Amino acid sequence: MISEANKYQNLSEYIIYLYKTEALIRSFNFDVNELDQYMISHLPVDSKEKQKHRAWYLELAEQMKREGIEKEGHLEIAQKAAQELMDLHMELLGTNEEYRTVFSGVRPHIRKFVELNKGTQTDPVQIALTAVFGFLLLRLNGKKVSEDDKKSLDAFGDMLSYLSSQLQTKKNA
Repeated sequence: MISEANKYQNLSEYIIYLYKTEALIRSFNFDVNELDQYMISHLPVDSKEKQKHRAWYLELAEQMKREGIEKEGHLEIAQKAAQELMDLHMELLGTNEEYRTVFSGVRPHIRKFVELNKGTQTDPVQIALTAVFGFLLLRLNGKKVSEDDKKSLDAFGDMLSYLSSQLQTKKNA
């Protein structure tokens, strides 16, 4: 599965992929037959691979129900992955000058998003993930993204890419 490969190559992308998948499952009202009809059946893969995709969507839909996140929220696996990035963020702030420079460029954008969400989210990694996912949804829905928001998106992307890269390096060491 694409998501499993991303998990080990780029944790930020994996998390955003999970967010997208949660939204997709919700948009089909947890009906895997509809997902199968409108999405899975059109994938350019063989029937065995389509069955794997169907099983994966079914498992995630069931997991979302077990975790009580049918309407909103994120899977525990996504939350744990985000926490892993947050832990690395805190570590790098104390030990990595290059990351502190990257983060100083992101800080004004984080402040802006904290104000926009009235302080309901303050975790910088979660803010970056949520913002990138939100921008993705806007684009998918054909909405315009302002130049200011594009700058935020670039800054968040820089931070998340740096964290994912450092995490990959750390795991390979």
